[in-house]
Amino acid sequence: MGGIVVNSTKNSLGTSAFSESLLGATTGVTAVSGGRLVSVQFKVVGYGKTDLSIVVTGAMATTLLDSAGASIVLTSTNGYFDNRVPGDITGPESPPGSGLYPYDRKVDGYDLIYLGKKFGTTDSTADFTGPENPVGSGFYPPDGIVDGRDLIALGKNFGRIV
Repeated sequence: MGGIVVNSTKNSLGTSAFSESLLGATTGVTAVSGGRLVSVQFKVVGYGKTDLSIVVTGAMATTLLDSAGASIVLTSTNGYFDNRVPGDITGPESPPGSGLYPYDRKVDGYDLIYLGKKFGTTDSTADFTGPENPVGSGFYPPDGIVDGRDLIALGKNFGRIV
């Protein structure tokens, strides 16, 4: 028998906390059997990017305990979500006079100019892609450097509007 005993999501802070328990004579995941204890599914509500992380310290630390209350070592995998079109870095200033240049769902000259200014830096706003990681996965996550890979991604999508 299992049940969610805490469920708290604070969208304004970008946090979610929950707990789960297995009670009674229930076979669970053991160190020998291994397995996944939890999967989290997100509803996409906007256009952009975000890091996804499991926090193991601080006020909202992730803690695992066995049935005797002893701590269980946590092995977690952080993630990253990005539904932007590679190359959509910026758009025209919006609102005018604000100094803000949000994504505009178009890969155009604004993006090319911005990428050119950031070329060779570690600015994450213009960093879309890096080497395949893990090798053979077909996944090319950002590598922290604005370089030719990012220029190629922008070029492949130049003129695209979503």
